[in-house]
Amino acid sequence: MQPGGRPTLTQTEKQLSFRRAFEVIKEYRKREDFLAAYVVSFSVFEDRVTAAMMSALDLAGQGRPLTHTPMYKRIKVLATEKHIDAATTADWRSAGDERNALIHAAMWNVDVFSAANVELAFKRARRADAVARKLRGLVAKGGKPGMRASESPIET
Repeated sequence: MQPGGRPTLTQTEKQLSFRRAFEVIKEYRKREDFLAAYVVSFSVFEDRVTAAMMSALDLAGQGRPLTHTPMYKRIKVLATEKHIDAATTADWRSAGDERNALIHAAMWNVDVFSAANVELAFKRARRADAVARKLRGLVAKGGKPGMRASESPIET
């Protein structure tokens, strides 16, 4: 069981879930339901940052956290281990503040969400997914503790 009582999924189930999430985002974008598209995009982004952090901790030879890790700490692990560059670190750190501002603004005006907000969240989700996949690939290929993503032949 995952935190929050979610079942542990097989790799195939995870892939199907992500494919469906990206389909749903596209459907919401088409209908111009930017609030829904943004929430799903940001959820995928957070999940992929978490997956990348877990692989980074595996590569660093550290144990995985037993409790929820705040987003800024997940990003800090990736930056400290040099799996993401300074620009990505700054962008991802600002993402949480942006999300909070948008969600709180939506209480008064749901039209605060735009195609541009969704596009940025979607790009972040795709970038985080690329980092997570690269790190998972390093772990699967027997990456050594302390190995950096930049030492990998796997492209992001």
